[in-house]
Amino acid sequence: MELDGPLIPKKKNSSLKVVALLSYLANGFWALMFLLLFLGCIINAGKVEEVVQMDGVFEGLIYVMAGISIVMVMISILCIYGLSELVKGNKSGTRIYLICNSIWVLLVFYASAGSFVYITLGLVSVIFMLIIMMLSKDNQLEESNIKA
Repeated sequence: MELDGPLIPKKKNSSLKVVALLSYLANGFWALMFLLLFLGCIINAGKVEEVVQMDGVFEGLIYVMAGISIVMVMISILCIYGLSELVKGNKSGTRIYLICNSIWVLLVFYASAGSFVYITLGLVSVIFMLIIMMLSKDNQLEESNIKA
């Protein structure tokens, strides 16, 4: 087997992997928390109705919270999936991660009501999004230089 030119080893972007690992941990944590909230809503929905006696108002709100919890679990899982695709080198992973994390940030800012904790969580997510965008752009530039 003859080679036309020297092989250039593919350079791995270790900083992208570190940021992705931190994002995996954070998104996994939030997926677990919202899954626990969902289970708590489902288990306690009937019990709240027995205690409060308000013609189903609280039970309906609990089911709304259960629905929101499932949506947040799905967003966290999609963020993890997008990151795994990004680390593999697929450009679609960046889009999936950024879209899902943007939805997360919007919901966090909407729910903040001026709370310092929520605003801080939202800003941390925005910083992670910016870092991921920079690192994914650098990773794409390195791959295009290697191919050229």
